[in-house]
Amino acid sequence: MAEPFDPVKNQINRRKHGLDLSFGAEVLRDRNLIEAVDLSMEYGEERFNALGMVNGRIYAVTYTERADGVRFISVREADKREAAHYFKANP
Repeated sequence: MAEPFDPVKNQINRRKHGLDLSFGAEVLRDRNLIEAVDLSMEYGEERFNALGMVNGRIYAVTYTERADGVRFISVREADKREAAHYFKANP
């Protein structure tokens, strides 16, 4: 299995959002996870955006699925709008 993220992107994500990309795996385990295909632009591969809860906090994860597994692109704490969307879908 390949690395679940690019090490350089991981460093950037840690500086920008304070989270390792590997934390995305924990977010994706939320049984109330909300997922949608990212149609905002053409990436050359199908990307997904997900909202999930870990320890009472909502996180936003962007990832792609490859033959060798999930590859994380971004992991961050959800903004207020995203958190409201999560709670509306999971009353």
